[in-house]
Amino acid sequence: MKVLLAAVMVVALLVGTPSAQACDPQISRVAAPRNDAYEPFSPDATIYPLEVTISNRADQACDLKVLAIGGSSGNRKMTGSASGAPLVYEILGAHGVRLPNEQDSGFGVPVALGPNAETILRLQVRIPAGQVVPSGHYDENIQLRLVGQTGGVRADRRLPLSVQVQSRAQVNLAGTASVFNAGVRSAVLSLGELTDGSTNQIFIQLRANEPVRVRLDSRNRGMLAHVGMKSEVIPYTLVVDGTPANLAGPFFLTRSPRRTLEGASYRAVATVPKVGNKFAGEYRDLIVISVDAI
Repeated sequence: MKVLLAAVMVVALLVGTPSAQACDPQISRVAAPRNDAYEPFSPDATIYPLEVTISNRADQACDLKVLAIGGSSGNRKMTGSASGAPLVYEILGAHGVRLPNEQDSGFGVPVALGPNAETILRLQVRIPAGQVVPSGHYDENIQLRLVGQTGGVRADRRLPLSVQVQSRAQVNLAGTASVFNAGVRSAVLSLGELTDGSTNQIFIQLRANEPVRVRLDSRNRGMLAHVGMKSEVIPYTLVVDGTPANLAGPFFLTRSPRRTLEGASYRAVATVPKVGNKFAGEYRDLIVISVDAI
């Protein structure tokens, strides 16, 4: 009798499900300041919104950090396209946290993205007050960078920042005004009871981010006129920063005050050389001082 042994081979085919696509982030959109204005004499910092849209194109979640790296290490600064002067700024995250300017700082804004998700990261560009810089465009290129938890770079995007600084000039008359102002300031300078050689002075305080043209206009063309009798006049002289002012018409003076919040002060001395035989009473003139950046 023959015994037939039948061997049955069972082949198991293991079919696995496809593995999930790894996290695939990108910086899809950026809204940043372009040609916004910075006022060098504003008492407050200038703040612009910076919105960064980050997308995950995969079906696996992302755990990232966002960095914003400027063109130079240390302090962030935009550079004047004409002057080369620096305009220092900061980038702030939530709760005013300052983002460092180096990748190896280990600090970044954390961003968690779900599968196939998108989020908007709201940052701020802050330019501190008190930077008296020349007028013009100030630019900086920022490298926005997404970094994984292990430190590897996952995405990059170049971000240009651009700010416009306008020409500004302001004047203050020491002893007659409490704050600087743009445009025009006027003041009456008292010479007391007039005698030959009566004199007094004020200080014209200027601050500007460019050279300044100062204009002085005398209502009575360099004369003190009697309040009640306009025909009764007493000549006087005015010397501004060592320069005699001809007040028969508009008098102009060009100066370059220091680019600081304090600026510079220029002495103006009024003198009555000779009173003569004049009617008693009050004599006045009004000098209007205006300034323009040039």
